[in-house]
This record gives sequence, structure tokens and C-alpha cells, in this order.
Amino acid sequence: MGPAYASVPGPATILAGTFVLDGPTGNMTWSDEMYTIHGYRRGEVAPTLALTLAHKHPDDLPRIQAVNAKLFAHGGHVAIYHRVIDARLREHRVLTAGEARLDDAGKLASVSGVMLDLTSTIQAETALAAREAVQWL
Repeated sequence: MGPAYASVPGPATILAGTFVLDGPTGNMTWSDEMYTIHGYRRGEVAPTLALTLAHKHPDDLPRIQAVNAKLFAHGGHVAIYHRVIDARLREHRVLTAGEARLDDAGKLASVSGVMLDLTSTIQAETALAAREAVQWL
């Protein structure tokens, strides 16, 4: 008989936002979910790379900048787990995955991707682990 696995409660869906970065301008297009993750509504701000970076947790920012420098120079795929501090100062734990495309001259043309807000899933898993740990005391 195999091991018994506990069911991990979590949200029925995970908030997933999409984005496109225009490499030459730094302007971005965000889905409504990206605005929500960052604590805005569509029309409140103009999404840019600078605004997006301003919402990164300060402890995560140097790592994100290093990953971006490599991605923007060479293109390719990326996935990075980090924290976003939204406009209301709430922390979101997110996984961002994307693809950077270079133009014929080797300059960044665009980055497109998805940001998954895992905050409620992580909270549910942590609560379950805590309950299970207490049961064994």
C-alpha cells in the first residue's frame, strides 16, 4: 500500500495575468489580472517596465534585475518565483514565466509572459502543514 497523501486545500483557480513588454520603449500591456495583482484597476496607471520593477519586493529586486539583464541580452525563456508589493502594500507571492524575443540586430524586441499569484495557495498549504504538525504533538 502506498503512502497516504493529504488533500491540500487551495483556491479553485489561481489568479493569472498576462503581460507583453515592448523592448525598445519599456511600455507594457497588462491583462486585467495583472492590474489586480499589482493593486490597480485598468486605467489607473500606464504599465511600464519601471512600474513593474517598482512593485518588486526590495529583497527580490537584485535577483530579478540580474535575471532580466541576461534575458534581455540573450533572449529565451525564464521562470522566476518572487514577491510583488501591490499599490495597497499587500505582498503577493508570484511565479512569473515568459519569453524574450530579440530582433534581427540582437536587441530586445519583446517579452511576453504570465504571472501567477500563488499567495492563497501557499497560505492554504502553510495552514494545512501547521494543522498537521499540531496533530502530532
